Amino acid sequence: MTSSPFGIYPIVEKINSAINNSVNVRLCSLKYVDVLINGLKCKALCDSGAQLPIISRAVCDQIKAEACVHIKIQGVVGDPISALLVNVDIKLCGEPDSVNIADGNQVLCGVASLTLTEYDVILASATQANSAWPSLRG
Repeated sequence: MTSSPFGIYPIVEKINSAINNSVNVRLCSLKYVDVLINGLKCKALCDSGAQLPIISRAVCDQIKAEACVHIKIQGVVGDPISALLVNVDIKLCGEPDSVNIADGNQVLCGVASLTLTEYDVILASATQANSAWPSLRG
């Protein structure tokens, strides 16, 4: 027995369980697309859980986007951070042997330090659902 501020409890050496702990988990692969942000080619992660598109601070610096306002954004984990909100033109890149001549979409994006090198942009569901981008729908 061991005591604590909350009472006296037995010491448990080992727990045996007859429950099968194998769990069938199905993970979906991540979807990436190439986009143009104010004419700069970037790789974007399509994130169905994002509420706001995010561009990396490096992309924002390269395209010299003008900040509209500062906002607080909250990721899945961690504390909220202060981020710039910028207006950018986003459009899908064409296939390797073609050019996308469609107009881009003016989109308000948050700016954050994206530390992963796999992508420069996170596209939110509302951006993906745009009728000009039918290949990104769910």
